Amino acid sequence: MGATAARPRVVSESLTATFNPDDKAAGPVAILRQAIMKVIRNLLFVLGCILLLLFLLLPNASHLFHVLGWAGLLTAYFLWIGISYMTKSPLFTRGGLLLYDERPRFYTTVHIILALAGLFMLLVFVTVNFV
Repeated sequence: MGATAARPRVVSESLTATFNPDDKAAGPVAILRQAIMKVIRNLLFVLGCILLLLFLLLPNASHLFHVLGWAGLLTAYFLWIGISYMTKSPLFTRGGLLLYDERPRFYTTVHIILALAGLFMLLVFVTVNFV
């Protein structure tokens, strides 16, 4: 019985960190889907920021910039939470690096708190713009 050396854990948000190369379920389709979701999330974030800046900086800017900007930011936020939880990505917290393998209940609790914060932002967004 030969003992295999433990591979060092890569702590980044690259494609190599989100998928274990030894995992047979993480095929090329899953890796491609994950990469596309990250690109969509980043584009939504950038688009949301641009639209909000246009709303703030242009005189007589359309209210549509404000609504679409916040919608893009909130969508990107919820995509980030979902991708982070599905891939069990490390979270950088004030208490240090939080890994799912070390503290699974606390990891899940932090994601629930982040999702509740996002729901509160969504509630404020709907209340301010549509009520």
